[in-house]
Amino acid sequence: MFSQLPEPALDPILSLSVAYRNDPRTDKVDLASVYIEIATVKLQL
Repeated sequence: MFSQLPEPALDPILSLSVAYRNDPRTDKVDLASVYIEIATVKLQL
């Protein structure tokens, strides 16, 4: 029954984190970490 279902599409948000992790460049910026740091600072104010 399930073997006839098509493969579901990847989640676009989760796919970004996988693409970031697989990117070999050393000058990339993890915007998720930047966002978390900004949110943490705002909570401390």
